[in-house]
Amino acid sequence: MLAVEEHYSVSYNGILPTVYEEQEQAPVHVGKYKARVTMTGAYKGEFDYAFIIEKAAQPDHTPSRVMDQVSYDVTRVGDVALPQNWSWRQTDVDLPLTAGVSVDAVAEYTGEDRDDYVTTQVQISITRAEKSGGDEGTDKDKDKDKDNDQNKDREGSGNKDTDKPAPGGNIVTPKEDKKPAPEEKKPTPEAPQLPKVGESITADTKDGTVYKVTGTDEKNRTVAYSGNPGKKQKTVTIPKTIRSGGVEYKVTAIAANAFKNDQTVEKIVIPDTVQKIGANAFKKAKRLRIIRIKSKKLKAKNISHKAFKGLGKKVIIRVPKKKVKAYRAMLRGKGLSRKVQVKAL
Repeated sequence: MLAVEEHYSVSYNGILPTVYEEQEQAPVHVGKYKARVTMTGAYKGEFDYAFIIEKAAQPDHTPSRVMDQVSYDVTRVGDVALPQNWSWRQTDVDLPLTAGVSVDAVAEYTGEDRDDYVTTQVQISITRAEKSGGDEGTDKDKDKDKDNDQNKDREGSGNKDTDKPAPGGNIVTPKEDKKPAPEEKKPTPEAPQLPKVGESITADTKDGTVYKVTGTDEKNRTVAYSGNPGKKQKTVTIPKTIRSGGVEYKVTAIAANAFKNDQTVEKIVIPDTVQKIGANAFKKAKRLRIIRIKSKKLKAKNISHKAFKGLGKKVIIRVPKKKVKAYRAMLRGKGLSRKVQVKAL
């Protein structure tokens, strides 16, 4: 930022990529900007400074590249906890973890400001800890020890009197107690672990659409629509709810970059359950022509300031009739071009 003496007042007018109205908070995201300095002291006048905000190296709370003491109870990569706004790459979530063996997996930064950083992916070496010392030996080891003890009993009692030959030359040995071998305990199957906040899941319909878990409360499990990179669709209707692993989730958000660079989609239908929209959600979706927003629950604080940035000028956004005026003003402040029409459903 600019260092300005006390008798100067500064207003910010953006050149690229975002327009900041006068008196609005100074820009903090990557881009080129212009600061207008107004002299209000004995000397009056104003002049402009152009400046650039460059990408930071990496987000705060970037996870360590080595996790060498992961709990023995954690059996797969997806169960290893990550800092807020970080999640495991979808292809790595189900990688198994073996005690004492390192596994490489990739963590991805999913915050709305991900475009402001150079590094948004980290390869992490994960090592699951060995079983704790309190559990001495496995069940097989214990069974083997029991067999060795029984064999020693059969070889002789160690009592000289009983091992002496009886009259007639035969050796008297104690009778064995024939006890049934103990049954092996079958391991109790572990209850399936539900995904944690920030993890990516797919619906049981197996259509390839990816959702990010945003809430895990038993009475309010929620997800954000993240897109379907492997499927080309002209019309995308985001569902109100999905089921994954037999568990129902409500779709309450559209994740950052959900439709970014989609070269196929022409129409998107957003259900009335959606309350949040992330940054660059529709950026450079060149064929997109219609967005139907059925939700009446959208609020400015829940929509990224870049949510509608990069949307084509030919797009028509249709919203609930009673929300046209309010939504038009709100979306203009979220990156929507003034050339994009906002009409009633």
